[in-house]
Amino acid sequence: MNRKLIIIGNQGSIYENNYLPGVKKDVDNYLNFFGSANGGAWDDNEIVNRKFGWRVSLLRNLAMTLRMDGLDYVLVVFTGHGYAERRGEVYFELSSGEEISFTQLIDLFPYQKMLLIADSCQGYLSEELRKSLNEVLAFAHGGSYHSRAEMKERYNRLILNMNNRQKVMAAAASPGEYARDSSKGGYYSRSLLSAAEYLKNRSSRPAVYSIKQVHSIAAAEVSRETRSRQNPKLYPENIIDYPPFLVV
Repeated sequence: MNRKLIIIGNQGSIYENNYLPGVKKDVDNYLNFFGSANGGAWDDNEIVNRKFGWRVSLLRNLAMTLRMDGLDYVLVVFTGHGYAERRGEVYFELSSGEEISFTQLIDLFPYQKMLLIADSCQGYLSEELRKSLNEVLAFAHGGSYHSRAEMKERYNRLILNMNNRQKVMAAAASPGEYARDSSKGGYYSRSLLSAAEYLKNRSSRPAVYSIKQVHSIAAAEVSRETRSRQNPKLYPENIIDYPPFLVV
């Protein structure tokens, strides 16, 4: 299987008063997790190594190259600034002055299976703020039941069973809400990886957990921690074959 992991972090800027201290922590934690056997055993040559300072043109060129190389599945992790419009579109700020919508992002991979994990706000922007946007702009590993190669094979098998062109997004917040951040990382990212650790430790036999299974635990924790001010959401909500997240 030809698969690729793209991790995009937008820390913001202390000069623009929108710096997010937890983004770098999130990026490091995701790299550690997905590089582990439990996270799907992503090898270095399957991971795009650029973490910050993305531009839309760079992402488009990368997507074209990956498609030409026969890409089957792409896992995109975004952590940083974002917002939503009342008409329903969600936007991700790749860097200052550079943004891409969810629709534009999935259009970059029209024939590929895709999972997007987005730890970003979905707060609504006023028209005035929307117009001025461009102006202001360690995962612990226990013992494994099987070898890394076999765990990777089981992870990939679940991807192969997905419907072709399936696109799934696990979002840190519902439309109109803001995603909380801390020096330890975003609330959603921390909860997602903690949920994976919890499931790994309690599993008594080999299993592959989908993003829906892990997300449901993380979403409940984030809602509880924020007193229902932040409620992670999965899109679409009712399909049969969700992408994998954890293998044990």
